[in-house]
Amino acid sequence: ATKLSKNFSDIRKELNEKLFGNSNNNNNGLKNNTEPIYAQVNKKKAGQAASPE
Repeated sequence: ATKLSKNFSDIRKELNEKLFGNSNNNNNGLKNNTEPIYAQVNKKKAGQAASPE
């Protein structure tokens, strides 16, 4: 169980680095984006109808 927990912890850490650009890997392209990825997803979910413009 200890090994499994460690694996989950490592996986979560890797995912966080990929999703939030905390890693030194510039290939993910997220560091150049000023907007968090979850903000983009929320905008897509909201759709154009949510905008009064």
